[in-house]
Amino acid sequence: MKPASIIFLILAVLLVGGGFGAMRIAENLAAGEGIELISESDEDTGDYIFTYDYSEDSIDKIVVNVRSADIHIIGGAQKSYIELINFPDGMYEFQCSNRIMQISNNSDISSLNTIMSLAMNFKGVRGIINYYNVMGRDMAVNIYIQDELPVKILDCTTVEGNILAENTNSQTDYNIKIGNGSFNASGVATTSTISVEVGSGEVILNNCSAINFKASVDDGDVTLITSDMNKITAELENGDFVYGYRRDIQYVKCDLFCGVGSVTIDGDNKGGYYEFSNLPTDALYKVTTGKGDITINSNMLPEAEPEDTSTD
Repeated sequence: MKPASIIFLILAVLLVGGGFGAMRIAENLAAGEGIELISESDEDTGDYIFTYDYSEDSIDKIVVNVRSADIHIIGGAQKSYIELINFPDGMYEFQCSNRIMQISNNSDISSLNTIMSLAMNFKGVRGIINYYNVMGRDMAVNIYIQDELPVKILDCTTVEGNILAENTNSQTDYNIKIGNGSFNASGVATTSTISVEVGSGEVILNNCSAINFKASVDDGDVTLITSDMNKITAELENGDFVYGYRRDIQYVKCDLFCGVGSVTIDGDNKGGYYEFSNLPTDALYKVTTGKGDITINSNMLPEAEPEDTSTD
């Protein structure tokens, strides 16, 4: 190696080392003034969290599209805000305009799009430190929703990860798409639609209600526990459909078909196909399985909360 090259290499190492040192000094000075220069880690979990309060933004629609992360939708919050857990700087997009909030990431470091995004959003040593801090940690998006400030549409997609929704009561449309992972909902009530698409994984709803429930699953089961859906449209290639209906199934139109499997209604085996349509109602359950059973049970009510027998 030529002497000039060696000199430039030494200078480059010194500059990078000096940059890290300056960054740490600046970080400590900023922390002393109460300023967050680099995302601080949570004391309990060690995760690095970016928080955005959208309670004053009048958001109608939230769109989350992530490659490898879990998404949590939590209702009944005291304020409306978003948390991005362990997302490296420069490798995700976050924007909020026209009443729409959009969050997306591309965590494949080898892809051209990611390299270009990292170059365009490079934040110097600060970005390098952040990437080092979050490298190898599980990523997640937490969406906290106030009951008084519901959003009209929640559009959530994850290629590899799980989506959880709990304790929401609103007119929200839920559009859920998962490549490999599961969707779990508990205590979700909407006067609109819950739509779920899953490549490989389970769909489980517990104590939920909606005007319209749609499910498309390539490989996995769909289970609705003590729930109430006015309309159901479900297609499963390989998996069972199980529904614990709060009301009586005899008052609902049914079109249920199993390619390989059987339909069971309130313990009565109907064979591979069951249709019941002679009713003056718009309530319709249309379920098709390629390979799997369909089981529906009536009058499956949620368990009552235990009485508080404690005394002061």
